[in-house]
Amino acid sequence: MRLKANKHLLMSRDGPFLQYILVQQRPINRPFKHTKKKIQRGMLPQEAAGVILDEMSSDRAVFNLSVIGNSPATVDGHEGFRIVFTYRSSEGLEFKTIYYGLIIGETFYSIRYNAAERHYFQKELETFQQVLASFAITEAKVAGEAG
Repeated sequence: MRLKANKHLLMSRDGPFLQYILVQQRPINRPFKHTKKKIQRGMLPQEAAGVILDEMSSDRAVFNLSVIGNSPATVDGHEGFRIVFTYRSSEGLEFKTIYYGLIIGETFYSIRYNAAERHYFQKELETFQQVLASFAITEAKVAGEAG
């Protein structure tokens, strides 16, 4: 399954309530839903990771958030961060997430893999790694531009 919108792409093999890969692009000045913290131009990757963790931990649908890892990462040759965490949904299902993020200019890019930990996480982990390896940020061509 694929859902492609203007600024994000959601992919899932077994349904987004069991597992998904989400690629997202958002202006850095767009506020988050659950935190007042903001991502800003020039922010260090680990500072941006802190904003994302605050967003996740402030979400009332996320229970028992546990950070397994938070480290620098390179995505498409750009400095960013990698967070790995687990949480429980309001229905009691345990999920594991790998979340990569990076800031380029006025845009925050993220690519994440979220899956029910018990069966689905390992099942599509290799697929996520392939998507991550193929992830590339490209400039949109201006109308009338040759090429």
